[in-house]
Amino acid sequence: MDFECNEIVELYVDYFFQNHEVGASLIEYAKENYPVTYLWAIERNVEAIRFYERHGFHVTNNKKLEEGTTEYLVMLERSLPD
Repeated sequence: MDFECNEIVELYVDYFFQNHEVGASLIEYAKENYPVTYLWAIERNVEAIRFYERHGFHVTNNKKLEEGTTEYLVMLERSLPD
């Protein structure tokens, strides 16, 4: 996992460890310990987007082309607790 300011830049769980709550633990740790408010996900990766939505992020209208590819990234945001 990698952060820059309020952004989760990278969150990757090896396929072998997926569906074992590793990703959930990582994102919850990030939310509890860092002021993360947004991240980018590949637009067509609906499983990843659902995962982030389950953890309090929502899809915005912001998207951009992933550098060096033909894939679009969509921004997901969350509100920080008061």
